[in-house]
Amino acid sequence: MIPDNLNVRLLRHFVVVAEELHFTRAAERLRMRQPPLSMQIRHLEEMVGVQLFRRLPRGIQLTAAGQAFFIEAKEVLSLLGGAVAQARRLASGESGRLRVGFAGATYYDHRVPELVRRYRQTHPGVELTLEQNYTPALVERVANGRLDVAFVRPVENLDGRVKSSVLFTETFVFVLPDRHAPNGDSVPDAAWLGRQPLVMFDRENGPGLYDTIIQTCRRLGFEPHVGQHSSRVGSIVPLVSAGFGIAIVPQSVSSIHAEGVVFREIDRSIATAPVAIIWRMEDHSEQVVSFLRLATVAKRRR
Repeated sequence: MIPDNLNVRLLRHFVVVAEELHFTRAAERLRMRQPPLSMQIRHLEEMVGVQLFRRLPRGIQLTAAGQAFFIEAKEVLSLLGGAVAQARRLASGESGRLRVGFAGATYYDHRVPELVRRYRQTHPGVELTLEQNYTPALVERVANGRLDVAFVRPVENLDGRVKSSVLFTETFVFVLPDRHAPNGDSVPDAAWLGRQPLVMFDRENGPGLYDTIIQTCRRLGFEPHVGQHSSRVGSIVPLVSAGFGIAIVPQSVSSIHAEGVVFREIDRSIATAPVAIIWRMEDHSEQVVSFLRLATVAKRRR
């Protein structure tokens, strides 16, 4: 049983005395007077119930019990020091874990992986885990604490437990079969576009982005009719290449190369595709705070 009044300071003083085997030198190291230190060691021996030092005419010597106590006391102090250091690293955001989610095509925008890479460089002690999922699932996982932050397209009627901040926006582009695309940067007229099946992802996987694309078609003067569905935004370009129709995607998706397609940019004044970061409102951990701080810097540079 550990005595109630055995404390860290007393253990530390014992270890110094055991290392010096001389009360005067130990007191000098501890920057205290020798008589109070001698009294502390006698008090420790009374608490432990054994003699820890053998007093000699010149100096002192550890008893067998004292030697065993010395080894264990150093281990206790080392473990305690490590626990304190780890707690401080966690509190400062220098260690711990950060769980990051990505929705749909957000990871195609180079600014998203750049932000993650910058965080890894500035916080090498933090373990990063990454998860790709659909926007509704990511919102739910952040709200319930299964993810810390996530990159999503803005969501209407966001869960009240979750906060959101738009980091940057990108333009939309048409994905067209190259055999039907006019020369230059123009796109076919609205009448032709309206006759083509629109390749889209399932609305429940990203309702905000889905609705924005449909509205963009109408602003361009044609009523879309969705033909082929794709489970993910990233597979839309190959489907256009395979002849299933045309598509509208965020500009970053044009980094996907496929034979037989061209990309035509849509004027920013018609529509844009924002990328937002979400986090749990009550999460004030330093890991999340430091990530959001970097995201804010990236937002100012956009």
